[in-house]
Amino acid sequence: MRMSRSSVLGIALALIIFAMIFFAFRGQVGDTLRILRGFCWTYMVAACALAFSNYLIRFIRWEFLLRRAVGRAVGGPTRWASLAIFFSGLAMSVSPGKVGEVLKAGLLKELAGTPLRHSTPVVIIERLADLLGVVLLAAVGLPAFSQAGPIVAVPLVLVALIMLVLSRERLCLSALRAMGRVPFIGRSTAALTDAYRAGRSLITPSSLVVIVPLSVAAWFPECLALWVIIRGLGVDLSLLAATFAYAMATLAGAVTLLPGGLGATEASLAGLLILWHVPGDAALAATLLVRAATLWFAVALGLVALAATRLSIFRASSLEDTSTD
Repeated sequence: MRMSRSSVLGIALALIIFAMIFFAFRGQVGDTLRILRGFCWTYMVAACALAFSNYLIRFIRWEFLLRRAVGRAVGGPTRWASLAIFFSGLAMSVSPGKVGEVLKAGLLKELAGTPLRHSTPVVIIERLADLLGVVLLAAVGLPAFSQAGPIVAVPLVLVALIMLVLSRERLCLSALRAMGRVPFIGRSTAALTDAYRAGRSLITPSSLVVIVPLSVAAWFPECLALWVIIRGLGVDLSLLAATFAYAMATLAGAVTLLPGGLGATEASLAGLLILWHVPGDAALAATLLVRAATLWFAVALGLVALAATRLSIFRASSLEDTSTD
């Protein structure tokens, strides 16, 4: 599969940031390696378990959104197929802004014949809900770093505003009709209108009262994973501070749209930990460990699930060809 120009640029920028981090911490690399060699890996197992709980809660949210958007009339996957598709999307965690998770919509079409206009809004609302959940967690951790209030308020207001606008059907349809008169863009407005109408039920108050708490509940275990790893390194850091640091670093990675937030997330997290007087070698070790538990663990699970899902699709296609013959 060919990489887009934006993906190449994103990876290049991430490598530059990693190089900057390396030079910033080059004097502590040896100490960091010594810390990692002495680290009790039971804490890492606990961190991975907490990260896994994130995926399970997000799957519950995915199921809620999918059944609400698709319904039985349109046709949806079985529960096991839905689980496989959801975990396959984790393989795209390193795509810019996680936009690669639209892969799930394609897999739904292949496995269950679900129209893209019904499934794509689910993926979009997932991303917005993730962003809102992370911002709310950062707000919860604000007492540990109250000076960052304006930094948290801006994305919180922005996401809330997007949700509010999307919930105003008349306003959105009017905007789409206006877009239809713009050259080049107008050709896609019919599909966008269909997708908006299909996903409209996902942002009603009755939906938001479910997906927002689930989003907060999903991302808190990853904040807890950072706190567990910090404790495993023998450093005393409050849970509020760990929650704020992880949420803000995740937000920084999301805003940059770098693949998986690579570079930006690590730099932000290490910097915030040092602000709370975590030694530089321990801050770097904690950053590497928590990213392994929360990002690369997800990618590994996603690749396994994607391979299994592709195999299921291939077998189903082969059986269909055989029956046709």
